[in-house]
Amino acid sequence: MPTREEKETFFKAIVSTSQLHNLNYIESVVHYCEEIDMEMEAALLLMDDRLKALIAQDAEDLHLIPRYGRLPL
Repeated sequence: MPTREEKETFFKAIVSTSQLHNLNYIESVVHYCEEIDMEMEAALLLMDDRLKALIAQDAEDLHLIPRYGRLPL
């Protein structure tokens, strides 16, 4: 089981990859995993709730999953 520090390091790496390569978070995870030769299943264990929320938002924006009720802003 990954530690909190490992999850935080992974989160920072994904955010950095997203900003550096101008990718969404889904693409950033795939790119990062390919870059360091990590299995996607291993990456799933390293994802914290913040990263999962960012990925879910990307998936909604890309119409990969249905939008859940949100207040209009």
